[in-house]
Amino acid sequence: MAWINYIISKKLYDEKFLTNWTNGVFLIRKDNKLLLRASDVDKNGKQEDFVVWNSKTGKPALWCSDENHYYDADVETPLHGEYTVTFADGSKVPCITAFDALTAEMKQYTLDWASDISGVPASRIEEACVTYATNGPAFICWGLGGGDMHGYNATNSAMAKTILRIITGNIDVPGGEYLGEPGPMPDGGKKLFPVRDAEMELSEKVTPEARAKYLGNDQFRIMSWKGFEKIDKCYKKAYNIPRPMMHQLLVTPTLAWDAILKGEPYPVKAMIAWSSNPLAWAANTKHVYEALNALDLLVVVEYWKTPTAVLADYIMPACDWMERPMATTCEDALDSLSCGDRGCQPLGERRMDFDFFSALGRAMGQEEYWTWDTYEDLIKYRISRVPGLTYEKVVEDSIWQHSDLHFYKYEDILPNGQVRGSYYDSVIRTRLFEFFINGAVRLFIKLYKNSLILGHNFLF
Repeated sequence: MAWINYIISKKLYDEKFLTNWTNGVFLIRKDNKLLLRASDVDKNGKQEDFVVWNSKTGKPALWCSDENHYYDADVETPLHGEYTVTFADGSKVPCITAFDALTAEMKQYTLDWASDISGVPASRIEEACVTYATNGPAFICWGLGGGDMHGYNATNSAMAKTILRIITGNIDVPGGEYLGEPGPMPDGGKKLFPVRDAEMELSEKVTPEARAKYLGNDQFRIMSWKGFEKIDKCYKKAYNIPRPMMHQLLVTPTLAWDAILKGEPYPVKAMIAWSSNPLAWAANTKHVYEALNALDLLVVVEYWKTPTAVLADYIMPACDWMERPMATTCEDALDSLSCGDRGCQPLGERRMDFDFFSALGRAMGQEEYWTWDTYEDLIKYRISRVPGLTYEKVVEDSIWQHSDLHFYKYEDILPNGQVRGSYYDSVIRTRLFEFFINGAVRLFIKLYKNSLILGHNFLF
């Protein structure tokens, strides 16, 4: 956050990129610090459209999120300034640009503030910040398990890094933050890339009744179906594929234990845990132990007899990594498909997760969704959309990459004549790179204060 403040105060940001390709020019209400909506200023305006100030007319102009353009043809948008906007009901509300709102919020985070917390001299923080901001293109590493990904501020840390990437213009440029895409989809919408992980999840088959029972729907809306459905709509529009469920639909552990022990909001009687040992990773071990013991059925798929497996009614022996083939788009984080053959057949009674869940699915009447006898058959199905790609070739190459790297994708002209805009990370609805999302610029709001990941567990 000190970096953000320093870069803005020293004008090291990319003003052209911020003006043309981000929501930094969108207007923010000063009274409640929320983004101004088209529906606020025009009785016929849409709630999903936004408002900028048009310097050429001295009036507000509306941004069409769905088609990635302004409704008015001739718009000049200032990145700074305060403007009084007349609402549809006749009231007048002072507004500022999102970039100025970010600037005001970050002013409190000085180099000395960061130095006092981190123990790093302010001069070294400044040196690192200047190096990043002025020697671009630059890249801030993504990863798992780092110190910035633990505790209450993990989400805030990720938001801060995303803001840095955006304000410096290091998005989808050579040497910067490359944004992957699923693969080629020529005119007509025919997919020429392998079946994605998200397509295998069949999220569209989950009924509204089942979605309504998701633990935490009203408490952790981003990490629930309510958040998923909004982003999923944009994913499907962009590439005709669903949003990956993997990292969004994660039940908070404390809610799971309460459902098991208290029956609230409904009783949970069974759990499947695979590659997961909650007695080792979950907080309040005694409470977890009590909950696991209260289950009517606990099934564990594991390499060895973990503390959780000791409590299980059934332990299913899992394959070692050399005993199974592999095909993944890395939880849909990459624009490639990684593949590999198995080194040997499984020893003893060890089986792949695929074998376990396909057998369970068929036993529960889901035969139409489990049509492959082996995982090798599944891989062949996944690559069948790519002309000429064979199982032997993809496992020998170990990776399928759809084309050479394609940068500046937000400038592309789509077949319908629209400018593509951003499909950054979650395929955001404004099709601009968003660093201000209705007050989320306040990085210390703990959206996930009580939220922990439940791991690879199924609850019933």
